[in-house]
Amino acid sequence: MEKKKSTLRISTKLKVKGIITECDVILLVVDARDPETTRNYDLESSIIHNGKKLIYVLNKADLVPKEILEVWKKKFMAENPDASVVFVSATHKLGTKILRDEIKLHIYANAKNKAKNSSNPNPNINSHPNSSKPQNIGTVGVVGYPNVGKSSIINSLTGKKSARSGLVAGLTVGEQWIKLTKDIKLLDTPGIIEPNDDDELIISGALRFEKSKNITSPAIKILQRLQKFDNTILSEYYKIEELAEIPAEKIDEDTIELIGKKLNYLAKGGITDINRASRSIIVDFQSGKLNYYKKDRLAINTNDKSIKSEKLMEERKEKENIEKKSDAKEKTSAKKDVKDIKNNESSKLIFEHLKDCMLIEDAKQAIMHLEKIPEMINLDLRVGQYKRKKILACEKIHDSYVLVSVGERTKDTGRKRMQEFADKYGIELYSEAFKKIGNNNIYIGIGEI
Repeated sequence: MEKKKSTLRISTKLKVKGIITECDVILLVVDARDPETTRNYDLESSIIHNGKKLIYVLNKADLVPKEILEVWKKKFMAENPDASVVFVSATHKLGTKILRDEIKLHIYANAKNKAKNSSNPNPNINSHPNSSKPQNIGTVGVVGYPNVGKSSIINSLTGKKSARSGLVAGLTVGEQWIKLTKDIKLLDTPGIIEPNDDDELIISGALRFEKSKNITSPAIKILQRLQKFDNTILSEYYKIEELAEIPAEKIDEDTIELIGKKLNYLAKGGITDINRASRSIIVDFQSGKLNYYKKDRLAINTNDKSIKSEKLMEERKEKENIEKKSDAKEKTSAKKDVKDIKNNESSKLIFEHLKDCMLIEDAKQAIMHLEKIPEMINLDLRVGQYKRKKILACEKIHDSYVLVSVGERTKDTGRKRMQEFADKYGIELYSEAFKKIGNNNIYIGIGEI
């Protein structure tokens, strides 16, 4: 058994190393509720040392107050100024577009720099080492500890593209590259980082503390991390004022004894039960009762545009200049064409309802929103005994181009017509969904130009 475990660890390390070598941008996914436990300093140093772009993805950000997320962001940026930090909730598809923008910002800037330093003015002809065909200008990999949501991040970024895009063999058998945009590919298999020791395994919940001979050590680490983040957390949680005066590095077994006495965890003879107090600290931390923030604070809405970093906003102009390549005229024309599209009354009705959808950047959420609308359920497209009207329309809602196909006989026909429409007007679809609502097949695509 030990031999198999050792082999597995070697393979995961090699996989992560391969992702760092192959990809231009590395998404390090951490749990926003406990970023310190779910990050890896050695890996971060390796990414930066290899000259790759590091993006911290704080997943499950909807469960954490915004002000706490901002503190973590400042901490990460202070330690790695060239990195970026993005708040995401993959489960609710929030912050996905911001993450996509941050990825593209670096990929296009990197391509521009390479083009300047190369005799080849067109970066698109670069080939991926695993393919004989010309490939895209940038690649993205995802790494992180178990259970932080790596696969959910991949799914939220790519939507259903993996079902319709040409796939290229990845690092090992069974791994594939998915088209994130027409210029960027993403490795669909995440790299799994393993915690360095048993303490980290226990803190993250990957190892039950009952199986450890020493649970005092992980309990001390939890207290030290919380104290270093905010020295009022422990004193307020345990109602022990003197805890606020103890430096994080001075927290030790005596601190746990102090907490144990307050909790009345006493063994025979009135001696504090250190193990019971340690178990209590670990359990409270894992359950979220003891955390980096107070539970009565409101959680962040990661769909709020205010979470976009000032750096991202300042560099957006640079991104626009980078994207002006040989097809700049075609894109400008496409935007004008989309703007000039005149939708009929039926499609206007659909878009009026879609404007009320809070998560319009996610096609699945848009479909779920429409199926609750009585007018959509009762929408009648019949124009004769055997004939039906068909709707194919587009409208810009917020920052997204929303395409709607209604009335086609099959899902594939609706998807095909929508893709042809998107190609015609230069719209790049990143999220698609289909459902039959009432008597009509409805296909929705969300994209950008």
